[in-house]
Amino acid sequence: MFRFYENLAVSSKDVSYYVHPVGIERRRKIISMLSPSENDTICDLGCGDGEVSACVVNKVDKICGVDISITRVKRARVKGIDAVCADAASTPFAPASFDKTICSEVIEHAVDPRKIMREIKRITKSQGSAILTVPCNEKLAKTLKDVPEKDLAQMSLVEIGQKHNVTCAHLHSFSERTFVELLKEEGFEIKQIEFTHSYDSRLGRVILPIVFVLMFIKRLGIDSWALDNIVSLLYDKRNDKKNHIIVETESP
Repeated sequence: MFRFYENLAVSSKDVSYYVHPVGIERRRKIISMLSPSENDTICDLGCGDGEVSACVVNKVDKICGVDISITRVKRARVKGIDAVCADAASTPFAPASFDKTICSEVIEHAVDPRKIMREIKRITKSQGSAILTVPCNEKLAKTLKDVPEKDLAQMSLVEIGQKHNVTCAHLHSFSERTFVELLKEEGFEIKQIEFTHSYDSRLGRVILPIVFVLMFIKRLGIDSWALDNIVSLLYDKRNDKKNHIIVETESP
């Protein structure tokens, strides 16, 4: 799987998602739950390009990123994040290294989600908190589990989709009930549950031009706080379809 995710990283950037109204809302809710303070030590497990960590890097004592892709690790480091290349289920950190842990849109990619949950518990201090997010109620007809290792190593996601009819890189689909049950089985205490929702498709003609402007501005490295807020206001016109489950937990 490592080669697949490295190939995917080389061909894409997380920024395209985090300028989408749903992505902006997810990031905002993660940071709100995280409630970062200047004494916090935080781990962003599966940090990607560091789009979430970059929002709090100057507000906390220390933030470390972990990603399986060295390309994404390098991009995160450019944003000032102390990032390392490692499997989210087996990090180089000592037990109880962090006050808080973020694990956003990672668990659905793991062959065994429980291993990542146990790693979160291991590296997070007792009574510390973790923010975990997963897509909600995805329909997965086929997954990467059905793709030969050779194709995973050599083909892009588009090519894999054409050959094997796999449309995304997710291995698991969760409902609110199944995700919460899994967390409780692994010993997490649920403190808060939030969701992102789809926006009203009729606003697409308004939102999409703003999204493209945001993508351009972010690629130039310019702060887009004002545009983020415009998209967030448009997001208030969302519909009831749940896109992501966002859970704040506490480790015993």
